[in-house]
Amino acid sequence: MTKSYEPLKDKIELIFWPYLRLALLFLAAYGLLDWALLTWMPSFEPPEELWKLGLPLVVSAGAVAFLLWPRLRLLAEGPGNFDARLFLAMIALAVMTCGANCLHGYLAATRSKMVELASPASVDPTQPLGRYYRFRTEHTNARYAAAAVRMNTSNKGSRLNFHLYISTPLLASPADTLQRVPVWLGLHYTDDVRTSASDSEKEAAYRAFLQRSEKLFRAEKFENPLGYYYRLGNTKERDAYVEAARRSALANTDTTKAVVVLQPGEETFALRGLDSAKWLMGWVGVGSGVFLALLLIPRLITMNVIEFRAGRSTQAWPDWLTPRPGYLLTPMLLLANAAVYLVMALATQSGIESFAASDLRAWGGNYGAAVGAGEWWRLLSSAFLHGGFMHLVNNLAILGLLGGFMEKPLGTLRFGLLYLVAAIGSSLVSVYWHPAIVSVGVSGAIFGLMGAAVVLAARRALPSGMRSVVLVLVAVLGGLNLLFGFIMPGVDNAAHVGGLVVGAAMGLVLSFGLIRQLPYYESRNPEIE
Repeated sequence: MTKSYEPLKDKIELIFWPYLRLALLFLAAYGLLDWALLTWMPSFEPPEELWKLGLPLVVSAGAVAFLLWPRLRLLAEGPGNFDARLFLAMIALAVMTCGANCLHGYLAATRSKMVELASPASVDPTQPLGRYYRFRTEHTNARYAAAAVRMNTSNKGSRLNFHLYISTPLLASPADTLQRVPVWLGLHYTDDVRTSASDSEKEAAYRAFLQRSEKLFRAEKFENPLGYYYRLGNTKERDAYVEAARRSALANTDTTKAVVVLQPGEETFALRGLDSAKWLMGWVGVGSGVFLALLLIPRLITMNVIEFRAGRSTQAWPDWLTPRPGYLLTPMLLLANAAVYLVMALATQSGIESFAASDLRAWGGNYGAAVGAGEWWRLLSSAFLHGGFMHLVNNLAILGLLGGFMEKPLGTLRFGLLYLVAAIGSSLVSVYWHPAIVSVGVSGAIFGLMGAAVVLAARRALPSGMRSVVLVLVAVLGGLNLLFGFIMPGVDNAAHVGGLVVGAAMGLVLSFGLIRQLPYYESRNPEIE
């Protein structure tokens, strides 16, 4: 039996301080790079979504996996293949990624000075642009405003969102309408409708939205109470305003970089960046406090600590991503889902918050019309797609926990069959109940694993030491997900319930063979009896 102990001093020395040093060093390095680019290359503007979250996420994930994980391996695991240390790794990843996002917001705000100009006509778009502008004289000419419409879906495809982006020229004076305008004021109006609504209902909602937006724009007073503007960076929102500006009679015919889109300041200029600083301190302070609190729970493995102090610790790659006998398919599924998300995010330059429904459909999302046209492969491919980063993280964390418990006692082949049938079965239920929604995610297969786990535990087809833990895990994770699914809009409850039922049926079928082999399995794995 593995000997373990839990002196707080060793946990802090071997794990907590190295975690804190790693997080602070990462944030310092990212902040230094960000500061250097803002200072010496102000015209360099990569896509904000990738720079603020994409790059920090990839780099911090590598740092956690290869620098922090060898120390987290000093802690004891739970029963079976369950790895409680995964939560500590996820907290470290969240602190570093979200902290970098807040740090970028703080540096971008505080490193940028106010550009004082006589009028918007003084802005030279061929020169490095400022972030904040204040004009001594300005005039907004709504007569030459132009608009662009964008649509997307949210809440896992259940809401169709209408976006109206209006670019209004900012001029030096009311009479200044003879020259091409480089500076535009951006206004945004939005509304939504159910994607399950009929085409006529969607059309009526869209027309009503345009009419309301037109009334609001005509009543717009173009007030700027704080007296300054901030310039939109390299974002999809700016792209929409540029598209609108190009339709105006005063549009500059130069490249998109010659279009400057401004919006009224939202915070007192002297206090700019303060909110980002508060969030940064919150992520580092509160996140590290939670990390330390959770570190008190698992015990240290004596032999691992001795080997680590002697410099004989060799495995850096996380156990939960390492295929091995009895745990072969789960890490492959985790890596496959993460790889698909990463490739799709790079290809579409989106996905940190959410992917567009059109992109999800193009990449293999479950969609009634497409499946009805013979594209049955979508029933499985949709299980490898996710609506955004948090959707991916939530599903993979639960899949890792359940897979860690269930793959070894079921066997990789049975586990794979259960996963496959649950994924396809939940997709069939989803496409039947919600044919107009683009459905993605591995949650249907996850609920299939939960349904099977409950049946297998109830029929005593799982090792005795694992049954109560599995039931508690399923009750907590499954209960919370079902509860949020019925409370929050946009959750595909049909896929969840469908996966649960299909998984329970598969669990019943598999239980007969598992009951017969259980004595042999427990004799080979006495640690989980």
